[in-house]
This record gives sequence, structure tokens and C-alpha cells, in this order.
Amino acid sequence: MDEGFSEAQDASQLPGFEMLPNGRGISYFGDDGKRIAMVGVGPKDRVFRSEKFGLLNVSKALEAIKREKRRPFRMAINDQLVHHISLVDIDLKYVFEMPEKQSNEPIIMVIASDGANIIDGHHRLKRRIIDKKRDVKVHMLRPDTVRYMQVQVFKENENGKLQLQVGLSKEELDAEIEAGRKMADRILGMNLG
Repeated sequence: MDEGFSEAQDASQLPGFEMLPNGRGISYFGDDGKRIAMVGVGPKDRVFRSEKFGLLNVSKALEAIKREKRRPFRMAINDQLVHHISLVDIDLKYVFEMPEKQSNEPIIMVIASDGANIIDGHHRLKRRIIDKKRDVKVHMLRPDTVRYMQVQVFKENENGKLQLQVGLSKEELDAEIEAGRKMADRILGMNLG
């Protein structure tokens, strides 16, 4: 991610860590001493950097799956998934040390304007590909879920004001969600409202 924060760490250990006053995020000091605020994330939440959406809170995706009592379905591991994984940085040491039980856990995908995007489980999918498995369990999330999962990163500028650095504006997010709904209707025949 940026400036001292990684996707899998406890953010409460960052320099100058504080919860935002409204409780909807965290702040800390970046490498240059300027304040960074992350809205939509807690100190121990897992995040994923998506080229399409910026940062997404995977912990909130897992909460949504549990709250909505979603059940995974099986998806064939096709050429498209194999190609997608070839474009992602994968820690092969982690993949090869992964227990088979972990590789059997569902991955999480969200429907966007360009189709289904993996937001959690790249390493599990890679392990299943290496093991020549035919399918993978998937939790497919509605495009609207992205609003709930979005993390915005703001950084203090030279005037002392926080400026958006990572994440979509409300207008960009609304447009992407609407385009994702249309894609879901087209590829899955789902009416996601």
C-alpha cells in the first residue's frame, strides 16, 4: 500500500496511530511525517488493492457474506482465471506452504463493469491451479457491496488539509456500481436492483 502500511499488518502499530473521531477509519503519520487518514478500515482489517476500485476492505466483504448468509458456488478454473492469476504478483513460497484445507476455502469476487474481479483468494486460486484442480469455490458479491468495502486514503497536503490519494470519488463509485449491475445482468442474468 503506501507509506508504511501493508495489506496484512496491524495498523495500530504505525507511528502516530489514532482512530478517526467518527470511528469510521484510522490515521497515522506517513514516512514524510504528514498525516494519512484511511476511511472505511479498522486497525486489524484486511485490505486488498484493486486496480479498478483502489483499496477494498476484505474484512467487510467477509462480514457481508456472513450477514447475508451467502453460500459459495463452484466455478470451473478456466483459461480466463489462469490468465488473470498470471498477471498478479504471487508469493510462491506462501502458495507451496499452504495447507490443502486452506486452498479449498472460497475466493471472493465482485462483479464490475469489466466482469468478475477477484478481491480475495489469489494465492488459494494459484494453489488450486498448481494442484490441477478443476474448480474453485467462489463467493460472488453484488457490485453494490463495493460501496460498503471501499477504503479511501487521504494525505495531508502542504496546506495541512487532507486530500484524496487512493479510492474512487462518490461519482466514480456510483458509475462503476451501475456499470457492474448492467454487467451482472448481462453475464449472469441476475437482476441486482
